[in-house]
Amino acid sequence: MAGTRGHTTPLRRESLASQVEEILRRRFETGELQPGDRLPGEHDLASEIGVSRATVRTAVDSLARQGLVVKRHGVGNFVGEGTLLRNNLAEAEDFNVLMARQGFEPEVVFDSVQRLTAEPDLARALGLPEGAEVVRIAKRFRVENSTVVMALWSMAVEILGPDLTERILADPALTEPLFDFLETELRLTTAYQLADIGAELSDRISYPHPEPGPVTAVMRFDETGYSPTNRPLWHSRNWFPPGEMSFGLIRCRPPSRPLPLENR
Repeated sequence: MAGTRGHTTPLRRESLASQVEEILRRRFETGELQPGDRLPGEHDLASEIGVSRATVRTAVDSLARQGLVVKRHGVGNFVGEGTLLRNNLAEAEDFNVLMARQGFEPEVVFDSVQRLTAEPDLARALGLPEGAEVVRIAKRFRVENSTVVMALWSMAVEILGPDLTERILADPALTEPLFDFLETELRLTTAYQLADIGAELSDRISYPHPEPGPVTAVMRFDETGYSPTNRPLWHSRNWFPPGEMSFGLIRCRPPSRPLPLENR
């Protein structure tokens, strides 16, 4: 959805406030409204977009919590610099390390830890036989009271061993930061990760008890970490709520190939 002054896409029935928020966010991204610019007043925005002032106020409050809007009492609302985390998808880095490196104070919330039989797709990803068990941890990475990543992390019990498995079940915080945990506890190095990227609606994700909010598209990032000998070590399914993290990736064109003779 995009909105510009003088033309606004008709709003759907789902959360009007979230759609107004997206319209304003687009204006920030395109440069129509730049850092330091004053936002139009609530009355003007409500009249232009065709919603109530209360809806506009809710959208602006949400943007303010994300650092995208600065509210100055008695003066107005202004475009802020934003507090989006930057994630370079070409580099593998622990989420809490990524957050701390960019000046944020990370918080990891562990919602559940289980020992269970791996589902068929997870068993395939980890190269496990049918019926193999894994430890699964549901955890959320938070910054400034906002969830930036939800993750379902899994690792085979046969790799962890019985003693470490029991320790993790008692205290899942042992697994963070992940790469340090692997090297310290298991002498294992993650040499590379293979990932699939997709999207899901926020009311259909498989994370246990996701935080309530408007139904929206959520980026899903499935990745498996491999050892230097190409052994699958761990798997994580990650969801990224919109508006909390931006992503970068360097893409290169493939080497030129000679055209088939019939096309020359």
